[in-house]
Amino acid sequence: MNYLFGDSTPSDLTSNFLEFFRDALDFLVHALQSDERILEGKKRAQELHEKADVEIERLARFITLSLASVEAAEKDAGGPHDSPTAICSKQIRESIGRRQEATLTAIREKLASDIAQLEADEAATRNGCREALATLLRPHDPPDADAVARITLSGAGGYEAQRDVHASFGLDWTFLLAIPDGSIWNAPLRVERLCPQLEIRAPQLSGWISKEVKVKPQKIERYVVTEISHGDAATTFKIRSELGSELGFDFTVEGDRVKAVRRATSEDGSAGPFDVDAEDAPKLVELATKIAATIPDLTQQELRTASVKEIDFASLPGFIAFVEGFVAMMTPIVREIAERSLTPNELVIRRALGNDRREEIFVSKKTLREKYSVLPSPLRAVFAPLGLEGPTPSMRPPNVKQKIEEPSVRAELPKSEPPAPTSLPKVSPPPKKEKEAERLSSSELKTIPLDSIEAGPPPVPSSRPAPPPAPAASKAPSPPSSKTPSPPPSKVSPAAPPVRPVSNSSPEIIVTNVEEETPRNETLVAALKKIAVLSRNGRTEDAYRDYAALFSSPAFADFRPEDQRQALRLMVLAKSPPAVTETVKEAHRIALVRIAALVKALEDPADYELLGVTKLLFEDTKAASEAFTKGLALERERNPQSELCGKLMQRVSSL
Repeated sequence: MNYLFGDSTPSDLTSNFLEFFRDALDFLVHALQSDERILEGKKRAQELHEKADVEIERLARFITLSLASVEAAEKDAGGPHDSPTAICSKQIRESIGRRQEATLTAIREKLASDIAQLEADEAATRNGCREALATLLRPHDPPDADAVARITLSGAGGYEAQRDVHASFGLDWTFLLAIPDGSIWNAPLRVERLCPQLEIRAPQLSGWISKEVKVKPQKIERYVVTEISHGDAATTFKIRSELGSELGFDFTVEGDRVKAVRRATSEDGSAGPFDVDAEDAPKLVELATKIAATIPDLTQQELRTASVKEIDFASLPGFIAFVEGFVAMMTPIVREIAERSLTPNELVIRRALGNDRREEIFVSKKTLREKYSVLPSPLRAVFAPLGLEGPTPSMRPPNVKQKIEEPSVRAELPKSEPPAPTSLPKVSPPPKKEKEAERLSSSELKTIPLDSIEAGPPPVPSSRPAPPPAPAASKAPSPPSSKTPSPPPSKVSPAAPPVRPVSNSSPEIIVTNVEEETPRNETLVAALKKIAVLSRNGRTEDAYRDYAALFSSPAFADFRPEDQRQALRLMVLAKSPPAVTETVKEAHRIALVRIAALVKALEDPADYELLGVTKLLFEDTKAASEAFTKGLALERERNPQSELCGKLMQRVSSL
């Protein structure tokens, strides 16, 4: 269906461009904000390196002065034996050397920890931007995109489908297509299901003694469709005589023209291209049409790849150049819609409803401007070519009179919600800290300093409401006072130690000792279910990419420790560990940040087991042994007969 411009003149638009434009602005703003966060992270990393260098130089100067002071001090006039003062001097020098080495190690470990956290944050930002791109492209194609849907019969007897798309501004992407229940693609498809009793004339090797190739009628109704490729220009499909066989035909249909190739063994002289009989061509065109008609039933599910000029989208050095190219692609379309809209402050398009009625779809320029108003001025300038800052002057000749038809229906484009900053499913906003403070008494909060965490900020458990206080014994009423009454003991008073808001950069973790039942984390459950499905389908790399996105997400740090631990155990202690690829290593590298934070915050033996197993994956046997030994010592104090104690003993003895 083609849309009309606002003045009822024809356009080349075949979809609701205003809807795509609205969502594209949301995505582009998100991409620019991601670019800013990445640049800030790199700047922060540079500052941390410089700060560490300054501190190391300061330490060196301090050590030099200290040693010089010790050397210059009076010790002994000499003799066969050192005096007590000389012995003390030697011990001081050795102690200074040890402290220097320990301090240098602490500085470098702190730098490595901070850099690892910045890298994890950048990975989460990039994954979030990639997910925002998927959210934009899943329901929309850019106006100039060329798409090809491919369906291939897999070795398991089912079909796998994907959609490859190319846009002229340099973006290429591939979506996996979901095959719904009841689809003809759920099992090997024979031609007879679409075109019963189909017969064509094709070359065939015949003759008992003298072999020769003759064109003969051949029934292909029992042939299996093994591969389909459908685009705007052509439909290509392959059929084979049986599952697993290489004998069959390849057909390419372009309009009413058909190209054919017979597939056979190298000794078979009938193999190769052949001319399709004029009577057979319409039959094959009909078959191709019926195959193509099933493709809209397949929905775009997961973004498998996305690249810009052969560079992975999430790995781009920066997103601003991509945003500028995207805006340049949309600019001429937006300006033409604006120039042909009857209202100067709106973008308007129309579509036919039937019975000579039309629907007018519009969106105000002010609504669109508000989407990028959150950006700083230099970044807002990226959107200037779109011409949304004011009415667009008409470029039509003033002497051309057009007949304007009044629309029967006028509908404003619904507002959109910008993409979430993370790649996780959308999470409900946490309760405000003021409300948490009202529910928690200061005696029920335990603050654990984490200044020396080696692996970045700790996971933050969600605060749970304390049980209601027991009723106090009745007292005689106090005489009235003009002073403000004190808050009840079950609430945190202004004078009590404050409950500090906790974020990814918080130096503390707040843990409650309230043991009330907490509802399960639906967000985490949904993410883990998706990973489980990917693993069962043999898509291990995709599963571990999702693990990496989950653990690197800032939202993961806000989950309860037991929820984090369960998610980490599913990957680290998998019953059937996968081959150690770069993707698997990256997921474990990000998980290591979260595990180390749990270890530092909670000192739980189960977390030490996770830490040791992860260290083993990176072949750090010494660190793994230390983690297992520490966890075993803690678990022995708690319960020497526990199953975990036995497992840790086995792990220690195996190293």
